[in-house]
Amino acid sequence: MSLDASYQGTGHKAPDTSNLVWRIAHKAKELKLNAYDPNQDANNVVKELLKGIHVEEEVDEMPPMGLSLIQPTEEDD
Repeated sequence: MSLDASYQGTGHKAPDTSNLVWRIAHKAKELKLNAYDPNQDANNVVKELLKGIHVEEEVDEMPPMGLSLIQPTEEDD
C-alpha cells in the first residue's frame, strides 16, 4: 500500500564489491594459497596419521568466537 511518501525504498541498490573480491583472489594467487604444497605442516600431519604414527593434538591459539547460531525465541524478544 503506497502512502505517496517521498521515500519508497526504490533508490537502494546493493554495493558493487566485485573489486574487493578480485583483489582478494589476486592476493590469494600471489601467496599461492590455492596451490597444493606437499611440505605444508598440515599435509605432514595427515601423512603421519595415515602411517599410524601418533600425532599430538594441536592447541588453537585463538579463543573461540562468541557467536551463537541459535535463533532467538519469542521469549527472548
